[in-house]
Amino acid sequence: MAEEQFGLPYWLDLERPTFSRLETDKTVEAVVIGGGICGLKIARSLSRYGIKSIILEGGRIGDGASSRNQGSINHGGALGYADCVRHFSRSTAQSIWQLGLENHRLLRAEMSEFEFDCDYQIEGFTYLARRDLPGWETQLANYAEDYRLLKEDGFDVAFLDEQDATQHGGSPLYAGGLSYLNDAQFHSGKYVLGLGVSRLPNVTIFEDSRVQENSIYKSE
Repeated sequence: MAEEQFGLPYWLDLERPTFSRLETDKTVEAVVIGGGICGLKIARSLSRYGIKSIILEGGRIGDGASSRNQGSINHGGALGYADCVRHFSRSTAQSIWQLGLENHRLLRAEMSEFEFDCDYQIEGFTYLARRDLPGWETQLANYAEDYRLLKEDGFDVAFLDEQDATQHGGSPLYAGGLSYLNDAQFHSGKYVLGLGVSRLPNVTIFEDSRVQENSIYKSE
């Protein structure tokens, strides 16, 4: 388990549900490997279509990488907005960023529907250019271009000049930056546990249940 390898982070030292270990043979329509955010969400989606599934988690629910991230929910892509426009198209970039905002909406709806608190707060997310890092001038110029295009396409962003960046980052090393004002933060561990305890029909979770062999059976 991750806890045995790296120790339990203080933010995961909280009350958690426990689930039994898989000790007997099971026959189900679908098996989901891993009880992180992806595994739990997949099982929930299957449940909505009436598909019975089990989740096999090798450690404990909410104890792996899904609960150990920085807890930021960002709606941008891996590329900067201007780079995405150049590589694909303006409409494609806009659609990707809009999809990110839709994910925010779905997340809020899910937390409301299942009534679990994971400290979700819309505090924004800011990218800052530091003068002590190589290429900071180019990085800052890219932030400025992203800002211009994002504003033109109706996204809620702000460009930080040197004074704003210094105040925001708490250091004179910051030359400027770009803020996504609708991005959010949350307690990822509480979120994963919330998904686990908000039990849906047709979903059974097993902890401490590692997959030992992958076999494919074909009917004759």
